[in-house]
Amino acid sequence: GLDTSFSGDGKVTTDIGGYWDQAYSMAVQADGKIILAGMASGNPSSVSDFALIRYNTDGSLDTSFDSDGKVVTSAGYYQEGLSSVVVQSDGKILAAGFGGDGPGGTVDDFVLLRYNGNGSLDTGFGGNGIVVTDFSGMPDIANAIAVQQDGKIIVAGSTNNDFAVVRYRTDGSLDDGFGVGGKVTTGLPSGYARSIVIQADGKILV
Repeated sequence: GLDTSFSGDGKVTTDIGGYWDQAYSMAVQADGKIILAGMASGNPSSVSDFALIRYNTDGSLDTSFDSDGKVVTSAGYYQEGLSSVVVQSDGKILAAGFGGDGPGGTVDDFVLLRYNGNGSLDTGFGGNGIVVTDFSGMPDIANAIAVQQDGKIIVAGSTNNDFAVVRYRTDGSLDDGFGVGGKVTTGLPSGYARSIVIQADGKILV
């Protein structure tokens, strides 16, 4: 049955934007706190922003995380959403997703963000905590993150219906020792990379 020690009935509902909010990924910190990543919207016009929520182990919002347990971030796109979130060994939070200019638009990019444990953006990552990666095609959507033992970050997703994988250094810069300028694309009849795993020998499964 549902765990009634979690929010009294095993269920938690949290409003962020006031209109529609969606969570797409979850991570659990070493201390048991729970992070949800997705998007938040405050109006019916499909405008959305990146959103993170952190809960205590009992399901209450963690007020040490941006004072109310919720962080909403924008990189300046019309539509923004986080598809995947992981917690680094140092407690920093990596979240990846997409930024686009809306239906019928011509811009869609991979967006990777790194947050400090208190919910603030890590300015040592990409200069402001946000790294944008563009491919030649569109849409570009990041769906999964994995962190190598050396701290390098792998993000997998799709570009123009092909598999797309990117590797970043720990500071958010593209790792030019991976593929071409840090990027690899693999053409398939219809390619959407949804998950990524790093093997013990360092090889990458997508």
